[in-house]
Parts: sequence; structure tokens; C-alpha cells
Amino acid sequence: DEAATQRENLAELIELAQGFRRVEHLLEHAALAGGAPGEKGRDRVQLMTMHRSKGLEFRDVFLPAWEEAIFPGAMSCNPEEERRLAYVALTRAMEQATITFCDYRQGGSSRPSRFIDEIPLENRVSSWNLGRNEPRQSDGRWRQVDQELNALGL
Repeated sequence: DEAATQRENLAELIELAQGFRRVEHLLEHAALAGGAPGEKGRDRVQLMTMHRSKGLEFRDVFLPAWEEAIFPGAMSCNPEEERRLAYVALTRAMEQATITFCDYRQGGSSRPSRFIDEIPLENRVSSWNLGRNEPRQSDGRWRQVDQELNALGL
């Protein structure tokens, strides 16, 4: 069992490494994902890959860049594995998971990830992130942000 787990971890590392052009970039990414020695991480933002999280660990989870060609990746050989990772990432949140995507990235238009369409409508909340003009339905925490964005025409 331990050997199988280690092979799985190695395969995930290889897949992750393919997304970086240089080893230095991969190492920088890994350094950001890990905490300082002895750091507990409570009441702090933690950055990590979807591969690294386990269990209902966090009150809020933010999942950026859920766009086609990014997630699932354009070079992905296993979209079902990425679908499983999407599910794992969403279920890490104890209270709220927030998914973001762009309509325009790196000089061209982009589309939301197909995985977003698989989330049942009753589990979604409309917001300005979806490109709609209606006000965000929220508990008020984002009211000022919404007003500022609306004033800017965003």
C-alpha cells in the first residue's frame, strides 16, 4: 500500500511539474505551498494545490482560474482524474467554496471550466463574478465591494 501511495504521489508531482517551464518556478510554487517550520497556519491564508488537501480542513476555500485549458488543463491526459480533483477541492470547504474564472486571460478570451456546469444549480449563488449586472446575493460582507465595482462599471 505504501509503495502504491508513493507511486501515486510521484505521478502527481510529474503532472504538476509539466505545468512549469523551469525547475526554479516549480520550487517557488512548492515553497509557497508549505509553511514555515513550526507554523500552525491557524487564522492564516494557506496556499496549496488541490492534490495536497485532505478532509474538511477549511472554513472557506477559494478556487481560482477554473477555466477551460487551465482546469482541466489543455494537455490533460486524464479529465476524469481532474474531475475527481475538482470534487475533492470543493469538498475541502466546511462552509463555503468560491470558484473564480476570467473571461479574458493572456491576450485571448477564455471560457469557464466545464466542471462548473456540473455543480447543481441549487448549490450556486449568483454574483458579479458571473458577469451579471444584478446585485450579489450575500450576507452583506461584500456589499461595499459590489458598490465599488458597480461604480467602476465592472
